[in-house]
Amino acid sequence: MNPSGRLSRSSTDRIIAGVCGGIAKQFNVDPTLVRVAFVLLTLFAGISPWIYLLLWVAIPSDNSTATNFGQQLQQNLGEIQQKATAVVEQVSDKVQQIGGQQSQPTPPTQTPSTPSSTPVSSQHHDDTPTTGPTTRL
Repeated sequence: MNPSGRLSRSSTDRIIAGVCGGIAKQFNVDPTLVRVAFVLLTLFAGISPWIYLLLWVAIPSDNSTATNFGQQLQQNLGEIQQKATAVVEQVSDKVQQIGGQQSQPTPPTQTPSTPSSTPVSSQHHDDTPTTGPTTRL
């Protein structure tokens, strides 16, 4: 158990918000085990993302300066907003990179000409009939 007795989100052992790192520190277990438990709850119970979000809002960070619960909520919600904004910017940048790669002109590939792209008189030099919409009469 954590000697301070206060559950807090970890500011050093975090992947998203430090919830799993803080819980692991509180119960003196490996954070990977807590993360795996959250993933399993997500896959089999379907409630873990909501629990994680609620814990992110409710549990103060270990370096929080809030003196009451209202300030703590404001700080945590501000942190969530900053994280969401950063993720949206990253996704937007990736989409723009992908869009930029697709909009670049590609060099033309050489394909054999199709019969419909050449004039009828130059398609065949012999007098054999052709098939399709460009049949000579």
